[in-house]
Amino acid sequence: MSRHPDFPIVEGRYRLTPDWELDLPGKFNRRIEDGNMVLWRPQLTFWIACWGPDADNTPEETLSWILHEASSERADERVDRSGDLIRLTYRLQEQDLDREPQKHVAISGYVIAPSGHVQITAHCDSRDAEIVGEKVIESVRRSPASKTSECPPRS
Repeated sequence: MSRHPDFPIVEGRYRLTPDWELDLPGKFNRRIEDGNMVLWRPQLTFWIACWGPDADNTPEETLSWILHEASSERADERVDRSGDLIRLTYRLQEQDLDREPQKHVAISGYVIAPSGHVQITAHCDSRDAEIVGEKVIESVRRSPASKTSECPPRS
């Protein structure tokens, strides 16, 4: 698969911030757009935002706020709790007349910790891309060396 020559290529264990990392199975281009990290390759694009702690909300309250704001058309919703992390994933069928294919699956994921959360969405143009998207979203975790949050506070 070809990559865009004007953008950096990233792969393997990739550190999003000093606090968060994920695993990329293969090579992806990387760019920052509208304050978000974008990782992409043919048929699969991730949009990623990292948020610092919300002093007014616990992780459970952050989850509640996210679910309240999420699309009512979401499907396959899952909430998993492990240690101090809460993981939320769900799918949406999306349509964009300005892209090919016009219909695609978006898999949204949130990994919430007391020190902040990661919001990651995989836009998938094929079933194979959905499988990779799910694995990458599931791999998001706190970096072992992180001690304090470097993510911007949620506004």
